[in-house]
Amino acid sequence: MAMNSAGSGGLNLGPGGESGRSKELLWVGILAAVIIVGVCVTIFSTWSDDETPKEKGVKAMAQCINPKCKATFEIDPYAEQSDAGNVGEGWHIALYSCPVCGGKHCALPMTQCPDTENCGKFFLADETVYQYEDELARRKGRKPRVRDIPRLICPHCGIDVRKFKQEQRKRNR
Repeated sequence: MAMNSAGSGGLNLGPGGESGRSKELLWVGILAAVIIVGVCVTIFSTWSDDETPKEKGVKAMAQCINPKCKATFEIDPYAEQSDAGNVGEGWHIALYSCPVCGGKHCALPMTQCPDTENCGKFFLADETVYQYEDELARRKGRKPRVRDIPRLICPHCGIDVRKFKQEQRKRNR
């Protein structure tokens, strides 16, 4: 292999000598930076906890309010709510169709007890039922009943859901 006039081993720098070497070093630097950024992004995305609740296996439940049915069933709150009664109809609460009795827009979303270590069971909260009843009254031209805000108590374990969540937030600060 012949050496060029600058005496640089097998590297053919061509015309301009040193400026060709600078460009080569620049490209090597850019390539190294891209590789380092790629490795950092891979590591960060592996370590970060950016899973959605659905990916973590969080489920949601609904209960049919038809007195003859009252079935409970799993719903997908992250899917398009084409089945929900609030889509395009002005509802302020999600209504689902019941797969058991076949009723349309007759199931309400349930609340899960936040104490998942000891309970974690689902229940139909009074607040959700009241919202549904108030919405029905509005649609029929009546005024909703005036009520106190109901306490959100898990009927299975007796925990006050709002107080439990407040205490959790205080502990996590």
